[in-house]
Order: sequence, then structure tokens, then C-alpha cells
Amino acid sequence: MASSNDEFGTVSSFLNADLLQAIGEAGSRVPSGPASQLADKELGYKIKRGGDASSPPPSPTSPEGSPPAAPRLTGEPVELLISRLLSLPQANNDHAGMVTIGLPLVMKCLGQHMVYDSTKHRVRLKAHSEVRLRGAELGLPAGYLAWLCADDGARATNILRIRVSELKAGEEILGRTWKGVDG
Repeated sequence: MASSNDEFGTVSSFLNADLLQAIGEAGSRVPSGPASQLADKELGYKIKRGGDASSPPPSPTSPEGSPPAAPRLTGEPVELLISRLLSLPQANNDHAGMVTIGLPLVMKCLGQHMVYDSTKHRVRLKAHSEVRLRGAELGLPAGYLAWLCADDGARATNILRIRVSELKAGEEILGRTWKGVDG
């Protein structure tokens, strides 16, 4: 039996083998679209599309002749995380204006921002996560954010269905508010 110290230590300690395998097989892709173009500009180089987000990024030479600093593997800008959340689900578009988002895909994007909540029997955003604190301001739709937070018992499901139009509107808001990017 896990001790109480272990209970909130890691998300993976509570995931069964099937879910861990699904997370690994879900793969990830760097999103395309307006928000990802902002990510390219913010990072200082173009991200290879269709690649695995866990593989190291390319390291082109900057105009000054020295390679740019590699992006941090942890502590990525919240704007980049929101961009991924708004763009990743496009592959799950049912062509009726709705997108289905599953927790395994979200966990792959937000791993360190998530924690297992034994009262909800699922992972949720940590209380102090910047995604939770700034998500709405940066364009994350209210229903999507509520689902990630799992504060409302009715939203404590492993799957979210959301309108594509809400995600597109969020990308537009993010594009206008992303700091450090010329408009």
C-alpha cells in the first residue's frame, strides 16, 4: 500500500499499465496554425512539425554564429503550453464542429502541471499551476479549463468534447496576448 507521501508524489504511480501504454502510444505532434507560429517565433527557431515532442529540438545556428539555448524541458512558457492544448486536439475532430480530448494527450502535454486526485479518481491541474492561474487570460476556453481543474464533480471525466470554434477563438486570444511576440 502506498504511503500518504507517495500519494501525491507522482502522477504515474497511480496509472495502470494500459493507461501508461496509451499515453506512450498517443504520441504527440507539434501543432500547426497561428499559435504554433508564435511558438516558433518565441523559441527563436522553427519547430519540426509531426515529430515527437519528447525528442530533442533542432539546434540551428543563430545569425551570430552560436547555437541558441535549448528550450527548458520543464518550466516551459505557459503560453506554449496553452498553444499545445488549443492545437493538439485537432486530430480528433469529428467533422461536426466538435473535438474529443482525452486525458492521456493532455498529460503528455502538461505532465508536471498535473497531479492525481484520489477523490476524483483522475489527474487534474495542480492548484498552483500557471496553466490554471493564467489559462483563461491566455485563451483557454472556460469549459476546457474547468475540465482540466476537475473542481466540478460533473467535469471529473477522462474525456472532454468541445467545439472547434472555441479552440480557434482561444488561439486568436493567445495570439493577441502572447508577450514578447510582435503583432
